[in-house]
Amino acid sequence: MLYRTLPEFDLVEPTTLQDAAAALASRGRTAIMAGGISLLDDMKRGGADPPDTVVTLRHIPGLRYIEGDRVGGLKIGPLATIRDVELSSTVRDGFPILHQAVSKIRSVQVKTMGTIIGNVCVGTPASDVLTALIALDARLRLIGRNSGSPLPAISLCKGPKLTHLEPTDIVEHIEIPGVQGPSYGAYINLTRTLPDIAKLTVAVNLFMEDGVCADARIVVGAVAPIIFRASAAEDSLRGRGLDHETIDRAAVAARDDPTTTPIDDIRSTASYRRGMVGVLVRRALEAAATKAAAA
Repeated sequence: MLYRTLPEFDLVEPTTLQDAAAALASRGRTAIMAGGISLLDDMKRGGADPPDTVVTLRHIPGLRYIEGDRVGGLKIGPLATIRDVELSSTVRDGFPILHQAVSKIRSVQVKTMGTIIGNVCVGTPASDVLTALIALDARLRLIGRNSGSPLPAISLCKGPKLTHLEPTDIVEHIEIPGVQGPSYGAYINLTRTLPDIAKLTVAVNLFMEDGVCADARIVVGAVAPIIFRASAAEDSLRGRGLDHETIDRAAVAARDDPTTTPIDDIRSTASYRRGMVGVLVRRALEAAATKAAAA
């Protein structure tokens, strides 16, 4: 069979987020669609318990936005595409870690159709976007059963493609807090080929005061069931300058972090992935240190 067809489903086209939330809550097996790349692919593959109702956000005005700046913070709307973020000068200049991450997604078709929020909500531990957002301390503002306090990006997932979102939840926007002082970051991933899914992702974000690392975020993906922060590596940087010895110590701590539990699969062996955690963390820290030294 050279192609797959979609199963039958009802399509609901609300014109407000409130109507979309009501549709999700009042029907049976529902799914929300923004770009639709992952959803439609899963439905074509005949996944377990496919939705009988799809609620699309495409007819709701005003959801395709990127607002804010580095100091005041950034908001990304539900229909802002990956390509929108890649082309945004606000993101490129104020939040370069995110810009580097979306630039690693090589398919122009995916970036043009896929949304940032949709990419994140798939919940894959190999997500370039989610790795970067965690390094930026991003949060998800929700409408639905879990509405209220925003959900930290690092708390979104509970396993591969499993999230803490309820079926009736809609992500109203992603919030990235502003930064007052100097910070320097880098994003690196490792793939078999350029268009392939990452077999390792690393994002670092360092906050410097008088040549010393005041705080650090080191985020690692694709080597555990969820993306995680390498806390021991972060601790080893705080209060220290970014010399080679300090960077090497942090890289080893990230490699040996107990959360690092890679698997063998078609893309790589577990032992290779584990070894490359230290290599990529070192490279990312060196890149961030170079930026800090040049500032």
